[in-house]
Amino acid sequence: MAGPLMYVVPAFLLCHVIHLSSAAVDCSSIKNCSCVSNTIVCQHLKHLPNNIPPTVTEFIFDECPFGTLSNFPYSQAEVLAIRDSALTDVTLQNLPSLKTLDLSGNKLAPLRKDMFHGLDSVTDLILHYNGVKEVKDDTFENLPNLIKVDLAENPGIHISENAFRNHKELKHIKLGRCELDSIPIDALSKAESLTTLDLLRNPLGTIPGNTLSKLPHLQTLNLFGCSLTTIPASTFSGLKNLVSLNLAENEITEIPGSLFHDCRNTLQTLHLNGNKLKTLSGGDSEGVGWQNLHVLHLGDNPWTCDCNLQWMKALDLDRIDDENITCATPESVAGHKLHEVTEALSCSPGGGGGSSALALGIAIPIIIICLLLIAFFIYKIMQTRRQRAGKKSVRYSEVYKDTVETTPKEGAQQPLSVL
Repeated sequence: MAGPLMYVVPAFLLCHVIHLSSAAVDCSSIKNCSCVSNTIVCQHLKHLPNNIPPTVTEFIFDECPFGTLSNFPYSQAEVLAIRDSALTDVTLQNLPSLKTLDLSGNKLAPLRKDMFHGLDSVTDLILHYNGVKEVKDDTFENLPNLIKVDLAENPGIHISENAFRNHKELKHIKLGRCELDSIPIDALSKAESLTTLDLLRNPLGTIPGNTLSKLPHLQTLNLFGCSLTTIPASTFSGLKNLVSLNLAENEITEIPGSLFHDCRNTLQTLHLNGNKLKTLSGGDSEGVGWQNLHVLHLGDNPWTCDCNLQWMKALDLDRIDDENITCATPESVAGHKLHEVTEALSCSPGGGGGSSALALGIAIPIIIICLLLIAFFIYKIMQTRRQRAGKKSVRYSEVYKDTVETTPKEGAQQPLSVL
């Protein structure tokens, strides 16, 4: 037993020494910088330090006004973040180990493909808040292995149709707060593996039906605060892999019954809070199975608490934000939380039921039209009868007149008949 231990113990001690040495990187000589393990964090530097230890692989520079960066000398870098540093131009070359490149909060517009020369290993690219106005067909040509691209907070950005044509592994795209009034679906559909799309706070207004069907692998879709008013029933058609959907903080007044038909077996998280919903169907074979959801947010809507919402009370409260579901009508329960309403929710005429009101609104015009038609037919029948009666009277008058004219009057001399 002593033989093997002679090798195991020294090996263990060697690994321990290596670990301690890697955790104790000395950056004390570098002003405004600190090191932890293999990461260096610097702030308010005017120039890139030239004495960073070679064991550092993660470089984070915040609010460092470098201006431009024509070369980054630390080829061992795996993570490089130069954030909020007023960079106007970069030319990064030959960083074969670089996986994450964060250049957010700078002024790197326009983007050029030579900014990223020799960065074949980069998977995560973060360019939000850079004033970028256009992504051309070849902008990301030197970044063939992209998995995540963050272009958020670049107002008015235009993405060329073929910008992601050669990025078969691209799975996550962020385009929040870009002032988009429509989804750049032609460009996004070229990212054939896209699973996550973040479009929060874009003034979309509406999404034409079947638009998103070109993204069949989509699993997470964020449409938070997109000024949506109407949602066509075919909006999410073809999204059979959708797991998480955020429709919060819009102006949606109605959810079509079949809206979630294609994702009813996969959808787990749904945010509908902060809209203008008054009622919501409890679901059927065409709609979403609410009981299958893991998370359901329905708060901050002007709910009509009638029988149409009875299913909400029966739903597992662990998965629904019942504390934020407040009744707006009928008056008897206005201001109460739905789960506090103990009496059975009715759809009586005084209950303000959404479906009842809708049915009544449809039925009354139909009844009025039917009554008008009946009255019209009765009028026509009576008119026809009068016309027929009038014709008979005229005929009788003519016959009577002929009879009177051909009948001799009393006392009148009759002509002698000739024998």
